[in-house]
Formats: sequence, C-alpha cells, structure tokens
Amino acid sequence: MLDGLKLILRFADSKTELYPLEVPVVLDGVVKADWREFATSTDHRGRQRVVRIVYECSVLEALRDVPRSHAKRPPVLGWARGRVRSCPCLGNFPVHG
Repeated sequence: MLDGLKLILRFADSKTELYPLEVPVVLDGVVKADWREFATSTDHRGRQRVVRIVYECSVLEALRDVPRSHAKRPPVLGWARGRVRSCPCLGNFPVHG
C-alpha cells in the first residue's frame, strides 16, 4: 500500500488517465477483486494498463481499512460523558465535564 501511495504522489501532477507501461503497479492487496475489471484497461495495442483513478481510490480505501493501533483509545476528551461510572469500559480515563 505504501508503494501505491508513493505512486499516487509521483503522478499527482500528471494528466494521464493510465499509468505508463514501464511503471510497476501492484494490484494484489490493493485493488479488491470486485474492482479488478475496472482497474485495468486494454490499450489499442492490446496491452493491459492500470487506470489511475480506480487505482488511486483503491489505495486510499485500503489505507483507510488498515487497523489502527490506537483505535481502542478514546478519540476525544469527554467521550465518556453521561456513561455509568462503574462501567469497566471506562478504565482509568478521567471524565471531563
């Protein structure tokens, strides 16, 4: 996925719709199976090319779906406001009111 993000940044100012043939584009682990047919296109010479917009959306979606190590921490102060204080899910976090 990080290679995909680097590729997006590399071609950020480009107006091309398809990635050049000489650029290695990894689809496995990035583009979901349902989107594979939309992520590739055959040019007029019969060569498989990768469609930039579909690939870019797939990379961003894959990055979004990566589990975050901090996901179990409270996102903002006051998240536990109005909860029962004896709830074990509160842990040692202070309740700001």
